[in-house]
Amino acid sequence: LNRSADGVAYTIWKTAVGGTTPTNDFSVSVTPGAGTVQPGGSTSATVNTMTTSGSAQTVALTSSGAPSGVGVSINPTSVQSGGSATVSITVAAGTTPGTYPITITGTGAVAHATTYTLTVGGTNPGSSLQNGGFEQGTANWTQSANIISNSTQATAHGGSWYAWMMGYGSTATETVSQSNVTVAPGASTLRLWVKITTQEVGSTVYDTLKVKIGNTTVATYSNANASSGYVQKTVDLSAYAGQTVTLQFAGAEDASATTTFYVDDVSIS
Repeated sequence: LNRSADGVAYTIWKTAVGGTTPTNDFSVSVTPGAGTVQPGGSTSATVNTMTTSGSAQTVALTSSGAPSGVGVSINPTSVQSGGSATVSITVAAGTTPGTYPITITGTGAVAHATTYTLTVGGTNPGSSLQNGGFEQGTANWTQSANIISNSTQATAHGGSWYAWMMGYGSTATETVSQSNVTVAPGASTLRLWVKITTQEVGSTVYDTLKVKIGNTTVATYSNANASSGYVQKTVDLSAYAGQTVTLQFAGAEDASATTTFYVDDVSIS
């Protein structure tokens, strides 16, 4: 409130809160908070600001942390708190696949920052894995049930689609797989983002998600690995370099408490 604009209201407010005029402050966020882009592609997101106390103020928007080959531009470069801007991200051909946090900073009377997580990959140089982010739905994947989803009951790591496995609370198994995946020499690390929620208690393993190459299990995650958000997992596939294989995710749940496995942004590089 402004004393000169409305003295009576200012007096009432000051009496009610018993203090000084609130400090001008704001918040900054980015929507969506993550995305997957192929080398040579581009994407965009929206930076939102909000006045959280006091009066609106001018907020200058900048970015940092982009790797070589990734360009980030913000338009406009400053807004009044409460306004929004567009972040445009371009990924040059030949950019190294991987996951990169890009920091978006808003600077006014104070500075606040938020993070956009960029994944370069999905179809990686040297690997024939297709649709690793599931953004083309079930394309290239074979599933034993309705696993690949864009349901808003859960969230993807990047984009809107993800693999939602198990979560029945009863004895069950299910799989999602992709065949004819080439593992190239020098590009043989499997990367995937996994979120695990569970009602199980303790560190005893009851429910599992296995990563398989053919019939061989190369990694296992379980209810004991539960997390509040997506966590990147890496698996060394160098033993399969130069081969064409079937990549499979196999879920298994017992008859007790529920465990759900969410998988997204799968790549081999």
